[in-house]
Amino acid sequence: MNKLKTVAKKFLEIDIDELGFISEDEIVKKSIYKQNPFVEEYPKSRASICVEIIASKLLDKEPPEIKEKGIARFFAKLFQ
Repeated sequence: MNKLKTVAKKFLEIDIDELGFISEDEIVKKSIYKQNPFVEEYPKSRASICVEIIASKLLDKEPPEIKEKGIARFFAKLFQ
């Protein structure tokens, strides 16, 4: 992320903030095949949770309550 920040500052003269990332998730591929958004098709997937956390940061809202267990809970907690 530091390289991206440096390039944005140097060439675009803007500061960017890290909002998070979208984890690799097989659900995304399945959704592409079905031609449906993964956040609608699989709202409890790791990728969907990451998108929800990023969206809450962009909207200055509280991150969603974490009800998931296992790896999904880990990723959700990691970016709060």
